[in-house]
Amino acid sequence: MNINNRPQTIQIFLPDGNPTSIKIADLTNRMIVAVLIPRSKLSECGTRDEVKRYGIYFLFGIK
Repeated sequence: MNINNRPQTIQIFLPDGNPTSIKIADLTNRMIVAVLIPRSKLSECGTRDEVKRYGIYFLFGIK
């Protein structure tokens, strides 16, 4: 069985409870974490432990 074809669970954490704010998503059985930070919250992202780790960062959208 190919590992990519089996069911997976994605867990999404909303640090401030607001679904339009910062979101932290991870696969529960892997060490993969995605952090979505809206432009309006970029000044707050430095306080999150998740962004202090190694990673690849993308900036999307038009300013």
